[in-house]
Amino acid sequence: MGKTITSKLLFLSVFTAFIFAIVGIIWGLLSSSQMILFDGVYSVISLIMSLIALLGSMYVDKEDSGRFPFGKATIEPAIVIVQGVVISILCVAAISSSITSMMSGGREVALGSALGYGIFSLVICFAIQYVMKKNRHHSEFIKAEAAQWLMDTLLSVAVVVGFIGALLLQSTSVAWIIPYIDPFMVLLAGLYFLSVPITLIKRNGRELLRMTPDSETQTR
Repeated sequence: MGKTITSKLLFLSVFTAFIFAIVGIIWGLLSSSQMILFDGVYSVISLIMSLIALLGSMYVDKEDSGRFPFGKATIEPAIVIVQGVVISILCVAAISSSITSMMSGGREVALGSALGYGIFSLVICFAIQYVMKKNRHHSEFIKAEAAQWLMDTLLSVAVVVGFIGALLLQSTSVAWIIPYIDPFMVLLAGLYFLSVPITLIKRNGRELLRMTPDSETQTR
């Protein structure tokens, strides 16, 4: 039962990430928002990682004791470690890009459009993250998915708060900082989110190092 739920949840994550990958990248390009583009690219990475997790989950469920006499217990944490490494690379790239953007004068963003995306993203991401967190006990894959969607939810919160702030500053004496808000949000998000994949890598790395075959495998 737990394996069936895991597969269904991973499929939900894959489908939603696919929608966000398309919408985020297109919306980010149209609004000239580095933050939304980062969200879209993150969704692409999330989609790829979710697909790998789904395939890994299906492979672990498959009976294949002849080829894997010591079981497949190491596959799950190994895949999660790969997820963590890829997300870390994305965060570092985003940090580098945001610093470059701020040093070159920031970015002019279509604030109303960007805020609309932020609200849309926040509602959907929170709903998916809630479902994943509620069912995270079913699999380490689901725990990793919950962590990814938490990152996307917090990213959406940052988008909403940042662009509301930018709109409020438009008619003030400090309106000159508005072009820097978008890349600055990306910088903060990248720095903060680095902790999530690092935690995943540490936890699953320790699990791999101390892992022994399960009782069923040992009795073969």
